[in-house]
Amino acid sequence: MTGNMFIFTKEMGEVLAGFRKKARLSQSEVARRIGLSGKSKGYISSLEDGQIKNPCLRIILLYL
Repeated sequence: MTGNMFIFTKEMGEVLAGFRKKARLSQSEVARRIGLSGKSKGYISSLEDGQIKNPCLRIILLYL
C-alpha cells in the first residue's frame, strides 16, 4: 500500500472467497447483502478473482 492507494491482490480475493464459502453464501447472496444487487455476482466474482485492483474499501469491509 503506497500513500492512499489500496491494491487488492488475487490472494486477498481468495481470502474473501474462503469467508463466503465458510458462511455457505453464494456470490449473488453476498452481492445482495452488501447492496450490490444491480451488479450481482459478476462484481463479486471479479473481486474474488483479483480482477478488480482497487475496489472501494467500504465494499471490502461490508463483505467481511
